[in-house]
Amino acid sequence: MERVLWKNSFRGGTACVLIEPVGPESGTRPVDFDYNKGVRELCDKYKALLVFDEVVTAFRIGLGGAQGYYGVKPDLTAFGKIVAGGYPSAGGLGGGKTLSSRWRPDLRAGRNALMWEEQWPRTP
Repeated sequence: MERVLWKNSFRGGTACVLIEPVGPESGTRPVDFDYNKGVRELCDKYKALLVFDEVVTAFRIGLGGAQGYYGVKPDLTAFGKIVAGGYPSAGGLGGGKTLSSRWRPDLRAGRNALMWEEQWPRTP
């Protein structure tokens, strides 16, 4: 992973690294306990956002999700319908104030999607 992040740093950088924190296929192939910590360090080093895909795992490992279990704080976390009481086609996105303060609901033309107020600054 570091080799790819390093190469991308010469091409404008990497916007984000999106991973399932328990391992691929919702943990059917688990990762080493310290894997997420290593990914967090690489994202910090190469100024890429770390995004946890907790659509399936979410609160099944604990109330803090995978980030609580592994002790690693991602920049963004994607959740599935668990955050909407099981409502189909619903989901949620969570993150720190630095990023979430840049979102706003877009209600034009009946759409309800998160939109960036301004582009996240990426510097290699």
